[in-house]
Amino acid sequence: MRQASSWLGLERDIETGPLVPKDLDASAMNSTESLSRTERFRWFVMLLSVSFLFFFLAFVFLSVVLVLPGKFAFAFTCGSVCFMSAFAVAQGPSEWFASVMKRDKLPFTAAYFGSIAGTLYATLVVRNYVAVVFFAGVQLVALSYYGAANMPYGRAGLKVVQTMVSTLCSGCFKTCKGCFSILWG
Repeated sequence: MRQASSWLGLERDIETGPLVPKDLDASAMNSTESLSRTERFRWFVMLLSVSFLFFFLAFVFLSVVLVLPGKFAFAFTCGSVCFMSAFAVAQGPSEWFASVMKRDKLPFTAAYFGSIAGTLYATLVVRNYVAVVFFAGVQLVALSYYGAANMPYGRAGLKVVQTMVSTLCSGCFKTCKGCFSILWG
């Protein structure tokens, strides 16, 4: 049941209460789904810019992470949430939520949101440096995966980087193993 409420062309829904334009029904007014493509792009750019600002602040606090882990973790987590929110606004919240809940992305989603909760818990409650660095690292990996997976050829690039890192790490471990066997062998 709708009732006209003002000269602006808005109507108030008696059951739910919000003002909505007359030409849209209530099911179409779902958060950012009602935004135009241009408005979504503006919000996307704005949230992405804010996330880069927070990431820059986290990078600044990286040098003092042993002294002030809370500042680093809070800035990094805020940047991470803004980064993810930018993509949610660009795709539309319901489409974004459906995409991160797909079977192949569910482990990433759990790791990402778990790492955010873990980072905040380690920073605000436990105040453990190792836990803060660990959870922030997991958050960085999950965020990198998400960013690469949503860019053109991002997954292929991610596989190349993963291969390079695993090759580098295995070579490093073989070298360390050889050094230790010489020293204690």
